[in-house]
Amino acid sequence: TIPKLAVEAGMEWGIRYAPSVMQRIANIPQQTKRTFPMVGLIYPYNVTYSLTIDWPQSVSMAADPSTRRYSNDFYTLETHNSFRGNQSKFDMSFETRDTYVAPKQVSKYIEDIRMTDRYIGNYITVSKDAIKSNGVLGKATLQETISQRLKKRVEQLSKSIDSGRLSGNDLAEAYCERAETQADLGNTSASIKDAAEASKLAPDSISVTECRASVSFFNGDLGKAITDYSKAIRNGSAGFANYYGRGRARFYDNKLSDAADDFLKAGRLTDEGGDKLYADLWYIWTMQRLGKPLAEEVRKRAEENPRGAWPRPALAMLIGKITPEQMLEEVNKKTGDERELNLTEAKFYLGQYYLNQGKAAAARTAFEEVRKQGITMYVEHVAAGLELARMKLK
Repeated sequence: TIPKLAVEAGMEWGIRYAPSVMQRIANIPQQTKRTFPMVGLIYPYNVTYSLTIDWPQSVSMAADPSTRRYSNDFYTLETHNSFRGNQSKFDMSFETRDTYVAPKQVSKYIEDIRMTDRYIGNYITVSKDAIKSNGVLGKATLQETISQRLKKRVEQLSKSIDSGRLSGNDLAEAYCERAETQADLGNTSASIKDAAEASKLAPDSISVTECRASVSFFNGDLGKAITDYSKAIRNGSAGFANYYGRGRARFYDNKLSDAADDFLKAGRLTDEGGDKLYADLWYIWTMQRLGKPLAEEVRKRAEENPRGAWPRPALAMLIGKITPEQMLEEVNKKTGDERELNLTEAKFYLGQYYLNQGKAAAARTAFEEVRKQGITMYVEHVAAGLELARMKLK
């Protein structure tokens, strides 16, 4: 009922948003050279913002949820984005640390305030090729549609990079996004090349470090992934995403105790239900692999509502509250793209369950089915490939 809520632009539909809680909270000086301290941010100021968009049923998107955290001398900012099926979500929390900015910190303060724009964004888009006709994806499968969408995004980013209109951090961010998109497509050499170019342009950027860590993990370079996740954590981005990412890299680098610590920290650093539960999944099978008891807080969450919203049935299966067959029954209650996306995750969790049961053949079959699903941007797809590679070495 809102006129022109979604605006058509080229091959996309988009909805603009502007978190009102972030309006007029920062003073941006005209001069960066000062002798006396200046008033910067409103302090104390602690806010949250949440946006959920239920797009028409004809929309079918699939993107791995992402959480980013940025912390500096002036504020802490955390954002969470997800888009599955026809529902997109954006959540943000922001807390200021001080109101005064020392003269020598003014330039850094301005740079950090501008960083909020890159983290928060102001536009959520749907590509036209993600819109089904009459509720059916035409002749293209979900996997083909995802691949086409990723390739189109690479083309768009390439045009922006080649245009010469971007420079500095903006150009580095474009290279980073293209690197991650190329990794999602399985284009290893192209993704590594783009991540390296981003690092040259902005070697001290935390977001570039995080991007390089993600690309390294997707390409199986676990040592580099661990190094970059650790660097991002040390440099102020000690939030859910980096502990969760480092935990996965450590898990496949056979540093199980360190991985379990990271998954537990990741879960404690977010109030987002989905994020916390996904960290719990990795924590549970890691601790089971170590033969150690679960932290009580994780066990309680795993026992809650075994037939509840996904991925609760997977948690319940891992601790023996329901059977694998009952978990799959819950997944199969869904239909269409949501069922197919959840099934990719469910098969991977089933593989981990069978590994901990000592049923290597059943685990291998589950991981092979994950790969056949072809949801390439999902971390479960990548991790299933790592599991199968390890099995070949045994």
